[in-house]
Amino acid sequence: MSSSAILGTILRLAGMVPAAGDQLNRVRGKLTRSDLATLAKYVKRVDERRVFFHPYDSEVIEACVGSLDQVKNFTEETLASVKHEGAKAALGGILDATRAFVDRWHGARTPKGPRWDLPLDRWSDHESRQDRTMEQFFADLGELRGAVKLMLALLQEIEPKIVTPNLSDEGG
Repeated sequence: MSSSAILGTILRLAGMVPAAGDQLNRVRGKLTRSDLATLAKYVKRVDERRVFFHPYDSEVIEACVGSLDQVKNFTEETLASVKHEGAKAALGGILDATRAFVDRWHGARTPKGPRWDLPLDRWSDHESRQDRTMEQFFADLGELRGAVKLMLALLQEIEPKIVTPNLSDEGG
């Protein structure tokens, strides 16, 4: 056999090894290289979203909903390309929680300061309604943050290489 034929055989076999490794990982229930790369990119994007870790007192409803709408979109894209069933379940959990939040708060606005056009006797009522709106928003945002962190922890159980420095209890 000529050296070019041997080299060709070696290169062909080398090309088959990663594909065989991915097949073996899939059978074992582990992430393929492709799924790992896709999830690593996804988790990095989620981890960079300040809506999941920024202090509550500086949040604005419109900005949070806009950011979460983007999270919903790139979660849908990632979910469509991942094959691992456990990872799909975690992504589905994130997508469901994000959709529910966006659906509930879409179109809501952060209340402004006191309304000077209201009669004096209605200021306190108006402010308490604003307070209740923000309390509910922050409660819902807290539930969403908890659900997303739980699903990301599931992804980390599947693949410990997945890291979330901003969202982990140790990092943020």
